[in-house]
Amino acid sequence: MRLRFFQGALIVGALAFHGCVAGYNSVLFATRSNVGVDMDTQPPTMEVAISRTEGVIMPTFEDGQVLPVLSSFAASTRGPQSFFFGVDSTFSTGQAAHIMSYLWDDFDNARTVDVPETRVTLTREPRLRLGMMKCLKSGQVRPVVFGTDTLLGVKLAWSGQTAQYPSGAKIGFNRKEMAWAPVALSPGGPGDDKPIVARIPSLLATLDHYVRASGVNSELTYVQYFATGEAANNLAKRRDVREAVAKRTDPEAAAGFLRRVARTQSSRRLQELLDSYEREGRKADFEKEMKAFLDDEELSVSVEQFIHDIMLEEQRVKFLRPRTTVSPRGKPSPAAQIIIDALTHKGASPEDYTAYKALRDGILEWMKKNSITGTMTAFLNDPTREDKHGELLKHLKKLNLIGEED
Repeated sequence: MRLRFFQGALIVGALAFHGCVAGYNSVLFATRSNVGVDMDTQPPTMEVAISRTEGVIMPTFEDGQVLPVLSSFAASTRGPQSFFFGVDSTFSTGQAAHIMSYLWDDFDNARTVDVPETRVTLTREPRLRLGMMKCLKSGQVRPVVFGTDTLLGVKLAWSGQTAQYPSGAKIGFNRKEMAWAPVALSPGGPGDDKPIVARIPSLLATLDHYVRASGVNSELTYVQYFATGEAANNLAKRRDVREAVAKRTDPEAAAGFLRRVARTQSSRRLQELLDSYEREGRKADFEKEMKAFLDDEELSVSVEQFIHDIMLEEQRVKFLRPRTTVSPRGKPSPAAQIIIDALTHKGASPEDYTAYKALRDGILEWMKKNSITGTMTAFLNDPTREDKHGELLKHLKKLNLIGEED
């Protein structure tokens, strides 16, 4: 199957570009990915695996210079208790490939406006063999072939040579990407050290998808981009597009990236809750709680990703709901019960995050000012502190952090 894909790409390219030869005056770049089952009779193929094939045929210029292409692929699976897999893939050429690699760790998009143009400079025009078309120059037009083929699910194929039986079957994820692009030559600019500049078109295709099924619950997310020229360059500069690459291919970069782009109230609330437990010296215990929750939910993600990944909003809210309240250990005093009820009310909905945080910070600040040690939970459930509970309630009402509705 892999061989047939590349053979097909070569045949299509040869028919479309008479005189254009990959490796001399054009670039052929192709990939194939499979996660699951791939069976075929022509040629005989049987795969039950995660497989990836990548190939590029391009010219090498003087001083070993080559034109930029970039591809990446990451897959994660989990079972047998649940069916889960996720795949991230990128495919880019020219300036888009250069931007993707240049801004790889630019989590804040600080360097976006300063991305230099990638350039291969030459002292003279390349000499090609007899019968080959010269590289593309000013005033000339040549086509670009750029395409992807993606399958997520089940596909059966009949060739007519296997009677009533399918000649091929695919189950899971299968994707092919191919680009045949001409090499273009132009005069060098004032800043170039050589008189001729070689380029290839800017092309970009990305895919980010996640599938999870457990019992009666299922979840599917699917995001795909396909662009050429300046549109490809602009997409490559978007941090959410690069996030699809960094998320699984570079966990360390992804962790830093996710910390900077977290934009949901639940992620901010969970991070602040973790920080408060760290101040109380109980961070490790809280992280164990999160890991146990992730195991119960059958989520194969790190604690860092669970806190910040925008795609895990529903799971974060579920985790936070019973933990953004104060769980009584005994019968609290009447004043403490009012405060606990206010925390419970404001912590029950992500929309009340600002009010909840203000109330929690107000309590912690008052405890620090009055030299009350220990955790907020322990203080509010201590029956011997009833007088202090009353003082705290008055203080919170004075600051309008607790109203009559609470």
